[in-house]
Amino acid sequence: MVNIQSLDPTASPLDYYGWELRRQREAHGLKQGQLGEIIFCTGSLIGQIETTKKVPTRDFSERVDAALGTDGLFSRLIGLVLRSQLPHWFQP
Repeated sequence: MVNIQSLDPTASPLDYYGWELRRQREAHGLKQGQLGEIIFCTGSLIGQIETTKKVPTRDFSERVDAALGTDGLFSRLIGLVLRSQLPHWFQP
């Protein structure tokens, strides 16, 4: 049995990114491994990003946008995600 972590998209930009990635992937009928094959990464990495254990990169976001046809959604979100990972005192 798979333990699917529930996500709170309002918790942080990273949580929203993971929630949206899962939502878009499932809407396209893809498993994590299938999306990973399409964008040249592992299904494990997809799962780690969906559950906020790993922070996505710009390159990853661009590949997801291309694979899922999301019109740049993840490329726009990544700036917010990366900025939110900075210490509060370092954020602009």
